Amino acid sequence: MSDGKRVSLGVRGRVRIHIKPGGHRSYECIDLVGDLWQDYSDELRSAFDADAKHDIHSRNRHIRAAIKSLISHFEGVVCGLLQALIDAGVRRDRLPNMNSCIREKVLGLRGFAAKTKEIRLPYLRLRLKALRDMVVHPTTSQKNDPDNLGAILTQADLYLLTPESLQGDGRRNAEWLSGLCAAFKYPRLIDTKRRIAECSGDDWDIFRI
Repeated sequence: MSDGKRVSLGVRGRVRIHIKPGGHRSYECIDLVGDLWQDYSDELRSAFDADAKHDIHSRNRHIRAAIKSLISHFEGVVCGLLQALIDAGVRRDRLPNMNSCIREKVLGLRGFAAKTKEIRLPYLRLRLKALRDMVVHPTTSQKNDPDNLGAILTQADLYLLTPESLQGDGRRNAEWLSGLCAAFKYPRLIDTKRRIAECSGDDWDIFRI
């Protein structure tokens, strides 16, 4: 059974606490957006390991998986923050449309932070988003480069990525997200288990994630 206790995880995350006879507790947690950051980090480490062994095939495979997780985490945080602002009563004409592309959401939230919080976030490169789209839609042979108007990205550009370049893009994305979330006091979670421990203050017998 559950004692009804809930822990806030931010974007669509939720926790269910089961209490068994004798007070034994088990926790079930769903926090896909936060877990995707961990997935990205794990795949990036594997890409570095494969690169050190000169296993280019495995390196590229881990890079593709890392890109998918990184951009999905990015989109989850951006859309979650946008929805939180809407739920808080911010007029919709001051915010980007929830159905707009991620580039328009990023530019809109950047502008909103500048106007309402006087925080000037840098412009963010979104090249990885275009490359991710080719990974999840492999029949797409090319995409417009969102960072270089008029330029075209092809599937060959995926194979030019290195663990170092992906790590740099991931770091810039994380810094940008953290700055945006800090401006609106919105949680960007990247370690689900630690967050629940901080919120609950409990020692756990079982934790399933």
